[in-house]
Amino acid sequence: MGVTQHSALAGLRSDYRRTGQHRGVMLGQALAAAVAAHPCDQILFLGDSAERLTVGELWLDALALAGALRRDGMRTGEVVGILLPNSRRAWTIYLACVAAGAVVVPIPPTQGITEAAYCLDDSGARRFFVADRWRRTDFAGALGGEDPALQGL
Repeated sequence: MGVTQHSALAGLRSDYRRTGQHRGVMLGQALAAAVAAHPCDQILFLGDSAERLTVGELWLDALALAGALRRDGMRTGEVVGILLPNSRRAWTIYLACVAAGAVVVPIPPTQGITEAAYCLDDSGARRFFVADRWRRTDFAGALGGEDPALQGL
């Protein structure tokens, strides 16, 4: 990032804090506080089958995965792409990445392979989570060889 871009981002952060749009709390911290306040609230995931769990259960699953990601070398600020249909698995991975301090780039599976590859490349993602297949698209097969720098998990 160049000096001009860094300066512009610092100015935006300052403006957000001054106007009350950002209170200096990171997303992972805000999520942890929300879970602590409402751990027994129910979540219902609908997909191939309905699945119900509590906010606390989902958060514990995410923290376990976050620990594994950190042990695997994930660093704070690392960019991670997530290309998964809406599901418990997708939300566990998303929350785990946030808890581990990653910058998440969500890519809707409705994007085609070309667009998904562009998002991963343009964002600088070093890791990505991808559905093996979604509808008729073989994302794992198509994206697995796109960039040797990406570490697919």
